[in-house]
Amino acid sequence: MNAKRAGILFCAMVLFDVSVELLMAFTELGKHIGVVEALVASELIMIIPCILAFLFCKEPFGQTFGVRKVRPVLIPLCIVLTWTILPLVTCCNAFTMYFSENEAAAIFENLSGLPLPVIALFTSLIAPVCEEWTFRGILYTGFRKNGSALQAMLITAVLFGLFHANLNQMMYAMVLGIVFAALREVTGSILPSIICHMTVNGGSTLLLLLGSGELGETLGESSDVLTPETVSMLLSLMIPVAAVMIAPALGLLIKIAKTQKALPKLQNIVEGRVREKGHIIGIPLIVGMVICVGLVVLNLVVQTAS
Repeated sequence: MNAKRAGILFCAMVLFDVSVELLMAFTELGKHIGVVEALVASELIMIIPCILAFLFCKEPFGQTFGVRKVRPVLIPLCIVLTWTILPLVTCCNAFTMYFSENEAAAIFENLSGLPLPVIALFTSLIAPVCEEWTFRGILYTGFRKNGSALQAMLITAVLFGLFHANLNQMMYAMVLGIVFAALREVTGSILPSIICHMTVNGGSTLLLLLGSGELGETLGESSDVLTPETVSMLLSLMIPVAAVMIAPALGLLIKIAKTQKALPKLQNIVEGRVREKGHIIGIPLIVGMVICVGLVVLNLVVQTAS
């Protein structure tokens, strides 16, 4: 897998996603698809192209997807690191609510009719694993082969955000994507980023569990009741917290790098050393990104009209 093939893969994922959405929207198939089936389809849209790309590139599985053992001590470090960046993620989420609905709240509202174990399984395990195998796995491997660590981090973070196809999730997904990719670089494995991703999604699921009954209904309707004044108040509270937590987050990342004896890799990220091994961005990648931007704009237009 190289950068050119990674760009083709991302474009294929986007086209596959759009095709499935159109198929469900304009055929009878959409009427027979339940919530669980839709959740499975959303993950298969990523996994199927990745499997086909893996079979085509004929490289070792662990090398392609970044599957490598890490020291057990990294598990609590990754969990704590996740909590230190959540205030920044919250700020990004709140800022987009000036222009967009809270998509995460809407998603959980759609899931509210499912058994809680099923919700936890999909949101806290299946989704993080599939997304990390895709973006910090095979895509990161491809872009990293031809570019610097910084280039691969930024590109995969942007793609991770764009693939969500809405402004709200796109912004904080990019922030998370940078942190997850940094972990992938310094540890050489996607397991730490999976742990962090599971922590983020698991925390949201826990809020849903605690918010059953009347509180759950309130949380589910939060995308409708948040006013610009409420958002401004939330930001005024969270921005100082996010700023304070940046230092411990960086400290934890350094600690993780030391634990893996990978401080030179962290230094490479900071220095942004570029590898001269071909172009990083090609036409297929640009096409996929443009389509995603169009979907984000379309989503905003639909929200404004409604």
